[in-house]
Amino acid sequence: MTNEHIVGKFDDELSRIKSEILEMGDLVIEQIHLSTNAMMSLDTEDIDNLIQKDLKINGMYKTINRHAEQIIAMRQPVAIDLRMALLATSIASELERLGDYAKTTAQGVKKLSDDKYVKKLTSLLGDMSKEVQDMLSKILKAYQNNDIKLAAKIRKRDRIIDASFKKILNTVIKSTSKIPEDSETLIYIVLLARNFERAGDRIVNISRQVHQIVTGIDLKASD
Repeated sequence: MTNEHIVGKFDDELSRIKSEILEMGDLVIEQIHLSTNAMMSLDTEDIDNLIQKDLKINGMYKTINRHAEQIIAMRQPVAIDLRMALLATSIASELERLGDYAKTTAQGVKKLSDDKYVKKLTSLLGDMSKEVQDMLSKILKAYQNNDIKLAAKIRKRDRIIDASFKKILNTVIKSTSKIPEDSETLIYIVLLARNFERAGDRIVNISRQVHQIVTGIDLKASD
């Protein structure tokens, strides 16, 4: 087997992992979108299907890990190729956790109500979700194109998510005296908001990993 053929096969294997990451990311975005729609409409019809789809995300995570381990063991890559293989497992892990947040959102629909204060809060959660979905879509694009400038822009947008979480928390505090009978629901909304806030953090982690793949610099270690 010629060296050129070996290099070409290795490139194909790295490309496969990147494609798997992007496919997994697209599925996670879809899950966040659908679970948020269910939350906003209080529609429980497809909740079980949404929760079941999380199993597919978990399966994709395991597949990516296995392929990355095979590349490292068999090809012994160096430099950027090694970072692409190693950090693929880290990115897949972040996506798997994002999928968990989408599942939690779907599971919580039955705990919500159509009270006007609750609906106001779920509307704010919807805004957070839109921001998370757009950030995730953009960071997948940055990963696909090795675009560290776009990745840096995404890290800055996490401030919007943090501000939204604080707004929801403050609104819940004000609402507890108006609808004390829904205090359990209000607490759950705070937990959902915390999930979206953590989702922003996960996307920031992916942004740092994109930067590390391209430059070799671990931004988290230098923070």
